[in-house]
Amino acid sequence: MDLSSSIYGLAVMSMKLKQVAMAGLVVGSALTWLALPASANTETISEAFGSSSSPWAIGGSDFPALLTLPKFDASLGNLTDIEIYLSAIGILQSDVYNLGVATDFINAQATGIITATGPDGTESLVTLATAPFNGSIGSGAFVQGPDVSLSGTGASHVALSDFREYEENGIGGGLDFSLDATLNSSGNGPPGLFFGGDAGVYGALEVVYTYAPVPEPRSLFPELSLLGVCGFAGFDRMRRYRSCRWRSHE
Repeated sequence: MDLSSSIYGLAVMSMKLKQVAMAGLVVGSALTWLALPASANTETISEAFGSSSSPWAIGGSDFPALLTLPKFDASLGNLTDIEIYLSAIGILQSDVYNLGVATDFINAQATGIITATGPDGTESLVTLATAPFNGSIGSGAFVQGPDVSLSGTGASHVALSDFREYEENGIGGGLDFSLDATLNSSGNGPPGLFFGGDAGVYGALEVVYTYAPVPEPRSLFPELSLLGVCGFAGFDRMRRYRSCRWRSHE
């Protein structure tokens, strides 16, 4: 290879290195801020009803009730899931009334059903049921089964298409849940027997919002501008190499 070809080759390589270096600096400057990957966060809110010392009577004036919880603040991020949990603790008792002659009965049972319904119709339900109660009962008598303390939790997920019902851009929106409870009773015996029950309940309604938070930017200038530094370093190294080659042909 003659001297002129070597000089031409080095000149072309020098121009390419300059282009790489300049591109690195441009990218480093243009992308100084880049969003970090977002991780999932959760926000939990709850509202209690009744208490252990003052449970709400199923079949009484406490039900139905309205529980209001805050909506999700959409400025925090994008919702990915909404879970609704209904927790209930109840004291239940089955009753038997006899308007006929003395007799036996079996499977006397009381069942409480507590339901929370969101604004979109999503339901969380808890069923509390006593064990079947058997016994004998006299004419015109009234018999009660043992008090039974029971607890349960119902869970549900809100459909993605209904998320808009649960969020608001800012703080202050109210989310209304309808809370209701019914008491069912059953049993077996001859005509003249009537089965009923008593129940009081308390608990809490909980909503868990899962969301991807608004990304927080961070500076990537040191990392990206390194590309430009490397480009200039390579260019300088090639320049010195070219100088050495030039002297070798002198």
